[in-house]
Amino acid sequence: MTFSPQSPSPQFEAARSRTAYGRPTRTRLDHLVRVLEEHADLPELLAFAPELADGATERAFHLLEETDEHQAWLISWPAGASTGWHDHGTAAGAFTVLRGRLVEQNWGGGLKLAHVTSSTIRIHGAGHVHDVQNRSGEPAVSLHVYGGRLDAMNHYEFLGDRIRLLGAEPGR
Repeated sequence: MTFSPQSPSPQFEAARSRTAYGRPTRTRLDHLVRVLEEHADLPELLAFAPELADGATERAFHLLEETDEHQAWLISWPAGASTGWHDHGTAAGAFTVLRGRLVEQNWGGGLKLAHVTSSTIRIHGAGHVHDVQNRSGEPAVSLHVYGGRLDAMNHYEFLGDRIRLLGAEPGR
């Protein structure tokens, strides 16, 4: 799919004001949010969410779309699942929840919490360190769009007043 450039949406302007770390270009962030909004509005989208096995504790992933500008992923979250502290290397990102709710803890020199629901879009630039969790007792499904190649993920340990790099892995 190719999307023509348009003026920034109100959701983008609101999300942009909350971006605290890493400053990708406005054009890239606007593109990611626009792709996120257009996909999230598709009524059949949840049919593509990966199924979770009974008793699953790990997330399940489905690559929806990959272009030169972005990757779009659906992620199914069992109750209690967490990403652990990580960043997305050189990729910027945007995500929302399609079903359920998530909590994003992020680190930009201080700990911040954000509750993510279907009415929330979170955006971040490269180097944004966060931990996304499903703290509810029900499964959740989220939609993530990354710009730039999702070519690495760095993992961190949260030490209360700082984070420490543990290692890196190739991206998806």
